[in-house]
Amino acid sequence: MIDKKIKHENKLISGSRYAADFDYFMHDFCLERFMEDLKDKNCLELGCYHGEMTKKLARFCQSVTAVDVDATCISFSEDTCRENLNVKFINSDFINFKDYSQYEVIYFSHALEHVINDAELITHINKSMSRNQVLITIVPNGRSLSRQIAVNMGLMESPLQVTDFERKIGHHRTYDMQSLSSLFINSGMEIISKGGIMPKIFSNNQYDKCIDARIIDLNFLKALNNLSKIYPELCASIFLITKKGMP
Repeated sequence: MIDKKIKHENKLISGSRYAADFDYFMHDFCLERFMEDLKDKNCLELGCYHGEMTKKLARFCQSVTAVDVDATCISFSEDTCRENLNVKFINSDFINFKDYSQYEVIYFSHALEHVINDAELITHINKSMSRNQVLITIVPNGRSLSRQIAVNMGLMESPLQVTDFERKIGHHRTYDMQSLSSLFINSGMEIISKGGIMPKIFSNNQYDKCIDARIIDLNFLKALNNLSKIYPELCASIFLITKKGMP
């Protein structure tokens, strides 16, 4: 099941916002990375929040079906995507959703950490998928450089701990590449590729402040993102592209 106690107001929580401006820059870098897998495909999006990523997916995908357990998120997203005729929304828990096999690609971005029983869900998706589908899963990286810096500053005990802020916005765990890969392999999935997106030297809140103060700009972020393949273990997000495993 998905934890329903997630903040909807994009307001400050412990000095940070649930959806930072940096997150929306990340949307574009994610789309750039996965364009080949998404373009002109029938896409299932798991978790839509307020529909900003859904709207961007709709520009490139043939169709987008977004599933979310939270009716408030669905309502926000329907308003965001009101002009996107190739988008529809389904109010359902991921574990109770039965139509995974009907889509060419499943896009699962920054929602797995909100799932209470992640192994149960990934096993369910693996069993439900067809052989010709791919699943793109993106999660925050517990070993990003910014988290390791926070540990060295004494702000965190471990880079993989769930912080008070993360707990308040519904995170149940923090992944690194080893734990994420093990989860999918143990759930029966076959990993096609893995990597990171955007080396992360600041927290999201610090990135927003730097952008607002014009200390960094989009060119800086593009240059930083170009280093993702060299330093995946230091990135803001890590990802797996997987397919249905053999029984």
